[in-house]
Amino acid sequence: MSWSIEGFREKLENEYTFPVVYIFKFIVPLDKQQELEAVLPDGERSYRQSKTNKYVSLTLKKRVESSVEVIEVYKSAYEIEGIIAL
Repeated sequence: MSWSIEGFREKLENEYTFPVVYIFKFIVPLDKQQELEAVLPDGERSYRQSKTNKYVSLTLKKRVESSVEVIEVYKSAYEIEGIIAL
């Protein structure tokens, strides 16, 4: 992981009052979409395919109870090769 977990946790704690509906955004190669869906929690999902049909962006709106819950979602997602988290 190229980001500091502790720094990210502090940023989340400073910017959000938990619980909150958090918006997760990911871009993955199209052939990794099912792998991403499998590691994400339930929530409102929307998808958009790239113009070249090589990638898909997934937006997940999920009520989370704490910054730890947000970080756990990102940790799971970062296991997928080629993922970009926004």
